[in-house]
Amino acid sequence: MMQAACDGQDFARGWSQQVAPHVAERSVERELTSADGVVLRYLAIEQPDPGAALVMLGGHAESFRKYAGLFYDMRGFNLSI
Repeated sequence: MMQAACDGQDFARGWSQQVAPHVAERSVERELTSADGVVLRYLAIEQPDPGAALVMLGGHAESFRKYAGLFYDMRGFNLSI
């Protein structure tokens, strides 16, 4: 099993040195606009040959950035997120 980046011992260092660069290098931010003008922003981390896809739906006004640590921790599962 992989070691989580932010284990509570040194959260700030794990976040800035591992999580943030991982998500920045591998993700693409996109948006969809509905017919009535509602904008839905999302983040995609796509694998070249994924074993599965994971779709996460946040709450009202909840940013996908909140889940960056989870995305990092799931990096070895060959998922497109």
